[in-house]
Amino acid sequence: MGRRARGEGSIYKDNSSGLWVASVRIADGRRLQRRSKTRAEAVSNKEALVAEARSLSGRPDPNRTVTDAVEQYLSHEHRRKSLSASTIARSENHFRYIRDEIGQVRLLDLTANDIEQLLVKLANRDQRPLGRDSLVKLRGLLKRSIDRSVARGDVDRNVASVAELPATIHASTIRRLSFDHQTALRFLDSCREHQFGDMWYTQVRLCLRPGEVAALNWGSLSGSELTISHSVRRLENGKPTITGEMKTESSRRTLEVPQDVLSRLSLRWMSADDLGDEALMFASASGGVIDPAGNRRALAKHCNKSELFVDDPLRGLRPPTPHELRHTGISMLADKGAPNELLAQVAGHSSTRMVDQVYRHRVRPNVDTVVRYDWVD
Repeated sequence: MGRRARGEGSIYKDNSSGLWVASVRIADGRRLQRRSKTRAEAVSNKEALVAEARSLSGRPDPNRTVTDAVEQYLSHEHRRKSLSASTIARSENHFRYIRDEIGQVRLLDLTANDIEQLLVKLANRDQRPLGRDSLVKLRGLLKRSIDRSVARGDVDRNVASVAELPATIHASTIRRLSFDHQTALRFLDSCREHQFGDMWYTQVRLCLRPGEVAALNWGSLSGSELTISHSVRRLENGKPTITGEMKTESSRRTLEVPQDVLSRLSLRWMSADDLGDEALMFASASGGVIDPAGNRRALAKHCNKSELFVDDPLRGLRPPTPHELRHTGISMLADKGAPNELLAQVAGHSSTRMVDQVYRHRVRPNVDTVVRYDWVD
């Protein structure tokens, strides 16, 4: 058997201590060592030391894959930054697409064409094709991950920097649709007929995310001011629960409530069984958190019955999703002339970028926006 090359490492048992030793010699003659109780642990330790030795010696790992690069980047970012659960989940979702399609490709073999083919495939899937924003974020995750590998000498250049988006991308219409003005008024009127009607009415009028309105409790309301500080999230076991983790820090906000919403909430409060601060404003029939999937089905059934539809360029007339109720509220305020800066505050966005891109209204210099630009007259 030939002698091991420097940097390959070895494993042996130290008879004096009874421990297994993983040892790797690096370029300057030093040895990296880790001790463990079992040989299996020593094997794992040796692999980690070999990777560390390559890093210290400046020698790239020729077998390093795209999955390795993205995994290590995400691990580094999640330790370094205080990220919301939704941001982490979005990154992990983009990583899943990368891992499934090009994850096993060696970094040294990866080309811009590989990345472009991935983007084309995701943009043209029959089921849930990715829109431009998602493709840009996915490509950005790849670029940042490979940048980190370039800095460590694993590859010479970042091919993701020159990868282009597909020439044609399906329009991301679902998140941009809303009722027109007359249909929005008809929808608000129809809310009297459904057990979730007060929740939908409040969501439209205050431009809340579905998870935000479902998490409201009576302690959130003080006079005519409503504080948004919690949201409903679905746990890994599928059970919806209320959490203080918001989508962004800007999502925590206080809104002045218009009189028509206050009147509805007042009637609801007078008929409530539990008036404690933690008691939900809007609960399921069993008194628990309203399930997001159940909410989506109930809204679709109600709107189909009442013939209340949004005009989807890809699917024609269809009932709205709960998220599109929020878009309806923001669109109605925009139509009344509310400035984009105030719309961003109402929506809980950190900047006007989403308002500019999704609602496409002029930015005018100038939070009682819901009341000042009331569209229900």
